[in-house]
Amino acid sequence: MRDRLLRVLLGAAVVLGGTVHPAAAQDAAPVDLGVYGGSVRVEAGAEGVLEVAGDRRYADTIELRVNGDDLVFINELSMEAYLEGLAEVPARWPEEALKAQAVAARTYAWNSIELGTFGRRGLGYDICATVACQVFHGRDVVEDTFGDRWAAAVEATAGEVLTYEGRPILTRYSSSSGGRTQANEEVFPHEGPRPYLKSVEDPYDEVSPFHRWTTRFTREEFDALLSRGESLAAAVPVADASVRSVDGGEDQLVVVGRDGTRAEVGVSAFRFFASDHAPSVDPDRFPGPRADGGRLPATMPSSRFTIEVTDTEVVIEGRGFGHGVGMSQYGALGQAEAGIGYADILASYYQGIRPTTPDEVPSRVRVGLDDDVDEPMTISGDAPFRIVASGEVITERALGTWQLVPRTDGSVQLLGPPGYGVPLVVSPTTTPRLRPTTVELVSLETVVNKTSELAMEVIADDGRTILTRSLGTVAPGRQTATWDLDDGNGAPVPPGRYRARLVATDEDATSAGEFVTLDLVGLEAAGPASSLLPDLDAADTGGVALHLVAALLGLAVGGGVGIALRLRP
Repeated sequence: MRDRLLRVLLGAAVVLGGTVHPAAAQDAAPVDLGVYGGSVRVEAGAEGVLEVAGDRRYADTIELRVNGDDLVFINELSMEAYLEGLAEVPARWPEEALKAQAVAARTYAWNSIELGTFGRRGLGYDICATVACQVFHGRDVVEDTFGDRWAAAVEATAGEVLTYEGRPILTRYSSSSGGRTQANEEVFPHEGPRPYLKSVEDPYDEVSPFHRWTTRFTREEFDALLSRGESLAAAVPVADASVRSVDGGEDQLVVVGRDGTRAEVGVSAFRFFASDHAPSVDPDRFPGPRADGGRLPATMPSSRFTIEVTDTEVVIEGRGFGHGVGMSQYGALGQAEAGIGYADILASYYQGIRPTTPDEVPSRVRVGLDDDVDEPMTISGDAPFRIVASGEVITERALGTWQLVPRTDGSVQLLGPPGYGVPLVVSPTTTPRLRPTTVELVSLETVVNKTSELAMEVIADDGRTILTRSLGTVAPGRQTATWDLDDGNGAPVPPGRYRARLVATDEDATSAGEFVTLDLVGLEAAGPASSLLPDLDAADTGGVALHLVAALLGLAVGGGVGIALRLRP
């Protein structure tokens, strides 16, 4: 608790006058800036953050890109900022596991950029933001609990990747291997083998809650599930089921009906089919429980399983979570907990390949957040940002909340915040009505007519700047801020005359704001409290002297000096 408290013995409002100030007469409607048939880019810069739809935060640049009649939502940012936005493993995990994840993710992103898959489809980005690529949540990741630990792992491995013959490898990874990883061709037969994605023993994966799992169906539930499939429905009611191994390819689930009908599907296809449809059979039972008492993330977390049909039920025993190729994230956790470093962790999964720092690693990444935006999108920034539409610079200093409204023909309607483009009007800084109370601060108030950046300035009588404090972007209307009677570094200011104001700056970098004068004098010089009572009836539009008699309550901790505070507009 601060030693310095001010006791306000009396106070009166400083009024704006008998009429409404012009700054209060703002229009609350957004400003229509037209329809644009090309892409719209919102650029906050490398250090800037943009907020989308009021709850998602992204660094640097976002873009609505025209793709035929569709609009693609893209976040463009530096490679390292992209990695900071990944939400692949818990940030509370050990440092070496986080570093291994950071290197694998950086390599995966570089590989995706080189492949150019999404660019060839006309989508205009390098990598998607879902589990199909890497899970990307933007700035919310590092701003969340333990997010600084993940950011530190990214920074500690800056530029580090895994390469094979000079090019980035495909660093596939999944949650849990179940004790042994899969070779690439076993899960992705259309791609064939990769020399660095071979099956390896993974005993450290035992720490995973998905290391082993069981899903049980009654015979009736299993028949109900298979009846929802195109090819599997032919084998209902089911007599038997088994998994058939395929050399150099994906294993197959074979289901035989009571009438001898045989149906066969890949184990991966069955995994996703069962996970998608089992909850509709019985949402209370599927997904089922896992070994640690929680609930499985899916009815079938992986395609590595055995199946047994008994008289009363169908029992599926599985291992791991995810495709099982490359690094196991839980296996990396187990190794880190055993004291193994991140380079050795990576080498254990990718055939001895260790991190290097080649110059060719791309510096920027374009992340696809949504392939078909069809709802209006609101965007705001923590600082001024730039907007470019169809190649035209709309503004270099966008402030407040903007709206991008998709149209059915693929164009975008751009709406600026209320007051955009009108001249800035700011009322004189005043002090709001005070009641006798103990305070540590003085409130300042103004009214602005448009979205602006607001700052507080305090100047000493000799012209020295005492403090300049940014208050961020504010909407049109009445704004209030407080001064702690300090110098901006926490130290109390001495008695004397000061001028304070709230100053607004708009999108054109125009600034406005008028000062109010504050007199701080020694308590012994202030006179009797009764002499400080203002004649409120004498107040006029020229301003009212506001007298605050204050005493420092530091006597109990070694003495203090009483002061009186007089405020004049």
